[in-house]
Amino acid sequence: HGSTARYLIDTVALSTSSVHSAAGAISRGLHPVVCAASGVTVCFGGIIRDLICGRDVALATQSFAASTAAGATVFVALRELCVRGWPLPLKGRVLVAMATTITVRVLDFHADGALLPPMHGRGPPVQQKASEA
Repeated sequence: HGSTARYLIDTVALSTSSVHSAAGAISRGLHPVVCAASGVTVCFGGIIRDLICGRDVALATQSFAASTAAGATVFVALRELCVRGWPLPLKGRVLVAMATTITVRVLDFHADGALLPPMHGRGPPVQQKASEA
């Protein structure tokens, strides 16, 4: 994961970006699914940053997607509850959504393996049993 401090700063920045992009989509009146998806697309900005800076893109690409999806989805879901009459203050919704993003990243940081299976197909080859060959 590289430096723990860098991972922590990156995690907090990712959590704010996830909520901010979902809130931006909400302010434009987009459908809740689109709003949650816009929170996920923000992770690609981090990937582009890593490419430009020459950092290892595999550093946390999969946890970027999982954590931003979780945080944006929670933010949008809490906003939908608010629209339907639940008195949830904005600061509380933002903090819960950010905490969700951070929690997923912390779980990934402490996981023995990858939080998600490799999405690029470069994982270890699957061994066939002799009976299947």
